[in-house]
Amino acid sequence: MFCGGCGDESGSSGWEAPNGVFFCEPCWLHWWGRDSKGENDSNDSQDPVDVWDLNKAVGKCVKKAPSFCRTWQGCGCGDDLNCRPSEVLKGWSDNEVGKDLEELGYCDAHCHLDYCLLNAKCTDAETWSDKQWMCTRWQEGRCWLGRDCDYAHSEEELAQRPQLDHFDLLAFAHMHPTEGRQRRGTRQDMSKKGGSKLRCLITSCCEAEAIEDTRMLVAAGKRLLSGAVYCTFGCHPHNYREYDSALETQFLHAIEACGAWAVGWGECGLDYYKNHYEALCDENRALMVAVFARQARLAAERRLPLVVHTRDAEEDTLLVLQDCLPREHPVHIHAFQGSVYMLMCILDMLPNAIIGISGTATFEAGAAAEIARHCPLNRLVLETDAPYLCNEPREIPSLARCVAHIKGIKASEVLAAANRNCERFFFGVEKLI
Repeated sequence: MFCGGCGDESGSSGWEAPNGVFFCEPCWLHWWGRDSKGENDSNDSQDPVDVWDLNKAVGKCVKKAPSFCRTWQGCGCGDDLNCRPSEVLKGWSDNEVGKDLEELGYCDAHCHLDYCLLNAKCTDAETWSDKQWMCTRWQEGRCWLGRDCDYAHSEEELAQRPQLDHFDLLAFAHMHPTEGRQRRGTRQDMSKKGGSKLRCLITSCCEAEAIEDTRMLVAAGKRLLSGAVYCTFGCHPHNYREYDSALETQFLHAIEACGAWAVGWGECGLDYYKNHYEALCDENRALMVAVFARQARLAAERRLPLVVHTRDAEEDTLLVLQDCLPREHPVHIHAFQGSVYMLMCILDMLPNAIIGISGTATFEAGAAAEIARHCPLNRLVLETDAPYLCNEPREIPSLARCVAHIKGIKASEVLAAANRNCERFFFGVEKLI
């Protein structure tokens, strides 16, 4: 039997999840944090079990805040196993009156607005979003997941990306009222409507198929969201093989078309976690680094803030940033959940860099919580990476409360600083709160 985590053949020794996926013991312990003794920690010897009893295991996964996206894979099971949050973080309750945060509004420094709307538009969102990509392991003849694989195993299985139009933004606009403020303009009286108001969101376009939708969302956002929708363009590290001069030209034309609402290049970078097996090949890794370096140099030449995705690739990421960017260049390390050591290197090496704190900070023992704890308040921004690490941008105030608990300060301090940092970084201006 092949392990669904690492792909190694482990014979009959291991664990089987309720969805039928087999895991070797190291992967099972890594993702679920359980041992062969089962649910209790007694010293009584017990025979290993072959199937995880979900009814007994509820609440034993990594802690999750219930308001955040349950499909995030940090607990190893994902939504398909009906994982339930174990308990709400102790600091999740409001430490201030809600009105204090409502008056501030909120900025989402990084999301994928097109995917949020596509998931709402499509009844089978998981199928279209995953099946739009061909399985590289299948192409190499070594995908062990068969029909359980999330990605397409043939041209016939490839799903077409649905087209968005401005009507798809209407429901989102209703759930995300804005301050009624045009960019660098005046604000309407926020007391007219209750709830926190969206100041701005930055939607990331990181594939060719998303360019037209992103341009449409920026244009529609001017009418429906008071111009609060901004964007960045660049090649995601998962799509590194697709990056060439033609795609680069498409991104540059889109930036010109969006004008002042295109505020950065990215997300681009290195991901040796999701691309683990490909990164083991020196040739593939060299190509990943070259694609990232080319985009970093372009961002420097165009004087565009660089949005960086880095995961399990700290050494190579630091080398590219050091070699390809001027020291003063603005860099957004998006949804960072790496080491505190890299955090300190970035803060020291790039004085205009900001660190994105995402919904993964709600995992009390996770790396993102440590980053939130150690990152100075004047260098962090809040982001949802919706629909991946949060459901939607309006969860930013709840994320601010979580970060406030981690830092031991007021949520209004976190939200005000994050808004100020985001607007200064992407727009180059200090805006009145």
